[in-house]
Amino acid sequence: MNWFLIGGIVLIILIGFLGLFFWSSGAVNIDSEEKKDIERKTPEELVDELIEIEKEDLAELHREESETRGFR
Repeated sequence: MNWFLIGGIVLIILIGFLGLFFWSSGAVNIDSEEKKDIERKTPEELVDELIEIEKEDLAELHREESETRGFR
């Protein structure tokens, strides 16, 4: 029973430090800024942006596949 209490306290402290880390690193503020940017865009702009990102990811995947084929 004593080990559960110590484990719980250590877990709470760890979660607290992780929360402070993300808060101080600005990750929470970046997320809220991105949310504001997304809210300003029209749905058509968001769809176009997602399509462009998917095209870039697909092109990168093809490049990686061609590089790995060259090593075989």
